[in-house]
Amino acid sequence: MRTSVSGANTLVSAAGSTQQFHACLGDVVVVEAGRVVLEEAPSWLADTVYRTPITLAEGEAHQIARTGWVTLYAHAAARLQRYPAAGKPARETTFLSTWRHRVARLMFSSFQLHD
Repeated sequence: MRTSVSGANTLVSAAGSTQQFHACLGDVVVVEAGRVVLEEAPSWLADTVYRTPITLAEGEAHQIARTGWVTLYAHAAARLQRYPAAGKPARETTFLSTWRHRVARLMFSSFQLHD
């Protein structure tokens, strides 16, 4: 998986391969080449797990409805772009900012003055 400057991730799959990736609510997947079957994160109804397969051909797009692991089946060699949801930073950026915030809080909490 490559990341471009715009924040989109490029996914490349060989013919007949299966691949999984984590996607967030609102992410958009666009098929640039090939034909794929996409299964979003499973949903539960009573005691049954449901996964709805979505077939996408070249030029088609799909917006992710549930955060979770998405399974991708490539019928032929395929190339896709995954764009993060509008208004949300990329997952790596969120992780780094959270990590920096926690480290700073730990560092400065040890320097508090006591009366």
